[in-house]
Amino acid sequence: MKTVNDLSPGDRGVIETIMAPPGIRRRIMDMGIIKGIEVEMVKSAPLGDPIEIKVHNTSIALRRNEACTLIIECHGKTHHRRKRHRHRSGR
Repeated sequence: MKTVNDLSPGDRGVIETIMAPPGIRRRIMDMGIIKGIEVEMVKSAPLGDPIEIKVHNTSIALRRNEACTLIIECHGKTHHRRKRHRHRSGR
């Protein structure tokens, strides 16, 4: 059983279950984190708490104890492609 808290930056997973108490569960679901949604771990604060995740192209900060309640199925690393920039010369 893996949770969002177990992810490393760049890892992705799909939410399978939210095991939080009713008040926290409602708050998490209001942020758009529901069963079947893909989440990506972006980064962790310098002291480890909170963490930043990306859901529907939106960044969300969660406490580690909240992230432990989100059971996921892992999908591995996200591979970001570098964008090519065209530069005009002489203008």
